[in-house]
Amino acid sequence: MEQQRFDVETKRVLLAGLQQSGYSLEKAIPEILGELTQLGRSSSSQELYAKTAAQFILAYLELGFSYLRHRELFDPILEWAGLDGLSASALWRCNPFVPLKKNPVRSMFRKWPASPHNSHTIIQAVEDVIRRVTSGDVGCYQYYTARKDGTFTSLYQLNVYKDYAIFHDVMENRYYTLSVKPSPGPLDLPSF
Repeated sequence: MEQQRFDVETKRVLLAGLQQSGYSLEKAIPEILGELTQLGRSSSSQELYAKTAAQFILAYLELGFSYLRHRELFDPILEWAGLDGLSASALWRCNPFVPLKKNPVRSMFRKWPASPHNSHTIIQAVEDVIRRVTSGDVGCYQYYTARKDGTFTSLYQLNVYKDYAIFHDVMENRYYTLSVKPSPGPLDLPSF
């Protein structure tokens, strides 16, 4: 099981690197899974390709992205990999939903010490998050704090997509879902 965890973690780092370099994971994951599926179907090592594709799916979900957005792609691959016994909680890490109001958005940021080395003041950061998500300003945005000596103390990343956003507290590895729309109801996940 440790090897499985290591393999998923490795793929998560790879996907995070793609995202940091500006490549959209919403586009990358279907391409990666499509290639693995095609290679696996024409190979004698189908099990290896299926397992690798399933690990990419889990890594993608651990980065806070939506299972439901690519469910039609994910389900056949997970079935192909023989992951019927996998619990639904492993398929969807339910990120807390944060309404786009000042106090809830402020609560996603931890301590914000006053420093000339910060990317924004806390008020500017909160207003920027709300503005970018509300206006659908698609992209990746970073916010950080630093001590007075310039040493970084926290990093936050906001990924805005067409109809939702993921806010990532990088140092604490916490994810939050933001949306202009009201909080979604219970997830309609497949039973495994």
